[in-house]
Amino acid sequence: MSSFYMSLDNLFANKQRFLSWLDLDWPEYTIQGLTPLHAAARIGLTEYVRHLLQERNAQPNVKSHRGDPPLYWAAISGHADVAQVLINNGADPDGEANEGYKPLHKAASCNQADVVKVLLKVGVSPLTPKTKEAPGRRCGNAPTSIGHTPWMYACKNGGIETLAEFLPFIKSSEQMLQGLLWLAESGHAGCVELILQQPGLDVNSKYSGKTALFQACLTGH
Repeated sequence: MSSFYMSLDNLFANKQRFLSWLDLDWPEYTIQGLTPLHAAARIGLTEYVRHLLQERNAQPNVKSHRGDPPLYWAAISGHADVAQVLINNGADPDGEANEGYKPLHKAASCNQADVVKVLLKVGVSPLTPKTKEAPGRRCGNAPTSIGHTPWMYACKNGGIETLAEFLPFIKSSEQMLQGLLWLAESGHAGCVELILQQPGLDVNSKYSGKTALFQACLTGH
């Protein structure tokens, strides 16, 4: 394995070669400022991530020029083992990327339930809020994403495995009801069935003056 690490170290040590390799698969707008740790986290090279952190003194919270830490890429890509190694070596499990997304936002959006489980276990809340907007111009009355939560993204995207991980952490009946309405308006029938199994949730209760049935009908579901 050490020869494999050495080969990767040599590949990544040559900046031009590293950038050429990134060009093959990474979105172009994300490449600037990426490090070998970002690359290894996205690909899922768990032991090489450990090698970089413990033998090459890589910084667990290093950010690209966009502001994305390695854990952000592990979360998107669904590499739970990598996420755990990063966290065990000092990565902030609730740290923000440049657009204000936290690892749990991205894992929930992509239904990466194994990563979700890791993040919940270390204390990240499914209600952790997005605290800033993506960079760029916005009209004054444009909708804001500040305050969006992983719970919201799981419901709106219909990731049933992620939803199942979140449900034990949703203690408020109001938050549960809001989740039901998000699911109903998005048309995720399987997720609706799952959330309705939760004790004390009344399908006829209203949130912001609307029932889940009204919301489903309103959006054609």
